[in-house]
Amino acid sequence: MNKANRVRHFKIITIPELKKTVIAFLMSFFFLFQSHAQQVSKIEEFEKKLQTTTDASSKIEILNRLGELYLRTEPSKARKYCLSALELSEKTNNPQGKINSSNTIAN
Repeated sequence: MNKANRVRHFKIITIPELKKTVIAFLMSFFFLFQSHAQQVSKIEEFEKKLQTTTDASSKIEILNRLGELYLRTEPSKARKYCLSALELSEKTNNPQGKINSSNTIAN
């Protein structure tokens, strides 16, 4: 079959199908926005905890968690938090903290 004989078929979208598509898009957008808002809330929560925590092990966990939360949106911030966790883990001889921070840095 040559190019001249090919017929392009386009599906005609009906109004109900269009409404469903628009509603699905809006719901997706809403859930994406809600997910982002929850992540921001978690980041704020962990940053507050970081300011008040004195225990080195807890601080390492918080730094690593902040690194994970920032990984997709702000990689440079994620790296900063994970490097801080790695440094503190080495100072306090915390092998699990070193592993967690190294894994997040590698991502």
